[in-house]
Amino acid sequence: MSEGVGFDASSYGFSKVENSDMVQIPDPSTAVIDLFRDAPTLSFYSTVHLTDEKRSPFPQDGRYMAKKVEKLLQEYTDADKSMGP
Repeated sequence: MSEGVGFDASSYGFSKVENSDMVQIPDPSTAVIDLFRDAPTLSFYSTVHLTDEKRSPFPQDGRYMAKKVEKLLQEYTDADKSMGP
């Protein structure tokens, strides 16, 4: 779980083949048991990271972008948290 699961991002249109190795790192705080599967299944969200030494966040990952926007929201308004519909 801590090292994530590697995947080829070019297969999903995220990047070009030359530099397409990425890693999905699961977020255990979002884990839920999927009751709609025949077999017991644990589902959770994950963040996408590059395979550089720092495991930098992938700039186009939706969860990463949402965290950045929430920081801006806190910086420029009186809000402390954003919530979806």
